[in-house]
Amino acid sequence: MEVKENKIEFDIEELAPLLIANKTEGFRQIGEKILNAILEKEFETF
Repeated sequence: MEVKENKIEFDIEELAPLLIANKTEGFRQIGEKILNAILEKEFETF
């Protein structure tokens, strides 16, 4: 998962199995991945 300018790019093949296995846990993990990608991008700017 990458943040480019104001867009987040991700591989659907990586995220789909998380949702298929368990929607609640999958959404939590996807949210965590998005937050981590944003935080990494923010730290790169410093």
